[in-house]
Amino acid sequence: NLLMPRALGILHRLHGKSQKNWIVITSAIVETLFSSLFAPSLMVQRVKIIISIFTHQKMNWAPVETSRRGILDYFIFHWLEVLLGLGLLACIEREYLTPWFLLLAICFVFTPPLSWLVSQQAPVTHEKLNSPTSL
Repeated sequence: NLLMPRALGILHRLHGKSQKNWIVITSAIVETLFSSLFAPSLMVQRVKIIISIFTHQKMNWAPVETSRRGILDYFIFHWLEVLLGLGLLACIEREYLTPWFLLLAICFVFTPPLSWLVSQQAPVTHEKLNSPTSL
């Protein structure tokens, strides 16, 4: 995660008085939040790819039309993350693991709905998109 450039960009924008500065700051914070929520799931997916390479299993690399998939499809695709999250929650509840693992467990359990949410098509706006330098 490239946290330092984001933090420096936010600090740089805080010195300005423009309303557009808050748009950049808010988008950086939201992007950092979503990146943090998806990081555990991406790690699981990368481990699955590495295991498939070592076991000579074929991986399907074809692009998927995500806009037509239902939320159940995301639960099927991310079954391992959900299972890991539920296992972590059970271990935390039985006090086998410290509650520090709670955030990781929540990220795993909510991977399918988050993945579905970010795959949805954004509403079309007819506003002019500005480049970062014009903000």
